[in-house]
Amino acid sequence: MYSYEALARALPTLTTTDAAFDSASIAAAGISDRIEMILFGNRFCAVIVGHVAARERLGELSRTVLGRELPTGTAIDEHGNIANLADSSHELQVAHEMDCGFVEEAIRLSGATALLAASAALELLVGDLGSGNPRRPLRQKILDLTSVEECHELADRVIRRRNMLAHELDGSYWSPPLTRLDLSDESVSASLADVGRLADLLEDAV
Repeated sequence: MYSYEALARALPTLTTTDAAFDSASIAAAGISDRIEMILFGNRFCAVIVGHVAARERLGELSRTVLGRELPTGTAIDEHGNIANLADSSHELQVAHEMDCGFVEEAIRLSGATALLAASAALELLVGDLGSGNPRRPLRQKILDLTSVEECHELADRVIRRRNMLAHELDGSYWSPPLTRLDLSDESVSASLADVGRLADLLEDAV
C-alpha cells in the first residue's frame, strides 16, 4: 500500500500540478478498503494537489512581480500632459514592495492552509475510527485508539503545530519574524509527513 508519509515527503520534488496529481493518484489507488481510510486518503491527496497548484501559480506570480521594471523618465498622462515619473519614484517603489510582500504572504498562507486542512482531515479520521465522546480532545482520542508511543509523539507534534499556526494567524501581523512558524517547502513537507505517518500507523493499529 502507498504511504501517505511518502507522498508528503515527496512534496518538494512535485514542482507541477500534473506531477502532484499523478503522485496523488498513485497514493489514492493504494488506499485500503476501509471507508474511513478512503475518506482520509482522498482529503489528504487533495491537500497535496491543492498546495502544489497554489504554490506553482504563486511562484509564477512572484517571479512576474519581482521582475517588474518600475517606470522611469517621463510619460504622457491620460490628458496628454507630460508627467515626470521621477517625482513619484518613491511612491512607485513603496507600491512595488507592497506587491512583493503581498505575494510572499500568499505563499506562506498556502502552506498554512495545507497544514490546517491536513490536520482537519486527521481529526475527522480519528473521530471516524473511534467510538467515544466526540468532544474529547484529539490527543485523548488517539490515546484511546492505540498505545504505540510513536503515535503519541506524532500526535503531540501535529497538535502543537496546529495550535501554534491557529494562534499565529489569529494574532498580530506585525509579530517578529523569529516567532513566526516556518512554512518553507521543506517544513510544510515534514509537517504533512507527520500527519501522513500518523494516519499510516493508525490504520495498522485499529
